Amino acid sequence: MSFIRIKKYKLFFKEYHGEGPGTLMLSSSGLGPRQWDFLSALMKGRLSYALSYLHYPPSDFLNEGVEPDIDVDFLGAEKLLDLLIEKGGGPINVVGHSYGGFLALSLAKKYPDKIRRMVLFEPIAWGVLRLDSQDESLKKDFENLYQNLFYKGLLEENWLRFFIDFWNHQGFWDSLGPKKQNYWKSLYPKIYAEVKGLCLDDKGLSHWADLKHPIRILRGKNGPPAQNEVCKLLFKALKNSELI
Repeated sequence: MSFIRIKKYKLFFKEYHGEGPGTLMLSSSGLGPRQWDFLSALMKGRLSYALSYLHYPPSDFLNEGVEPDIDVDFLGAEKLLDLLIEKGGGPINVVGHSYGGFLALSLAKKYPDKIRRMVLFEPIAWGVLRLDSQDESLKKDFENLYQNLFYKGLLEENWLRFFIDFWNHQGFWDSLGPKKQNYWKSLYPKIYAEVKGLCLDDKGLSHWADLKHPIRILRGKNGPPAQNEVCKLLFKALKNSELI
């Protein structure tokens, strides 16, 4: 098994052996490297790394009562970016979903010359919605989401139910079996911190607009309208992007 050390933590990454330039794969909140097994099967022979975030097994867990340091995830992605270039040359490709899409955008902003192109599925850039959307109803929906998640006093299971149902449909959490629910509960402290950080993001389109990389943005047909708005706004602002 392959690990990197970031601050006091060990983060796991899954390595798919092959030729470079490599691909860095960054999953959504609640998911890990297994999310990319199917994609990696389509890229046989391509060097690829998939990061397992802090508190996502087999990466290190947080000690009980310790405030999650979500910067560790970005630092881990940074480290794998450099390892991929060292091993297979650069610039590299980046694939990101949701929270991973936000990390991918952040990497491209900080290291424009190290990234060749990106594919982002519903990248979470809530600052774009808050600062740049002209749709007041969607901005109100987002504010309601934030208030429900962080100011209604929801306890662990009810918080997860609200969060999971928002991204899927009402009743989706209850349709999960006990094993899957317990998995999400084990990740709850870290997911809570990730979502709060994303909801408080204050980076608008002016922050991202100078990205010149080819970027393919994918959005789900039945995704939340507020997230669809983020994808549309990014597509309009990023001159070398396409929206599917």
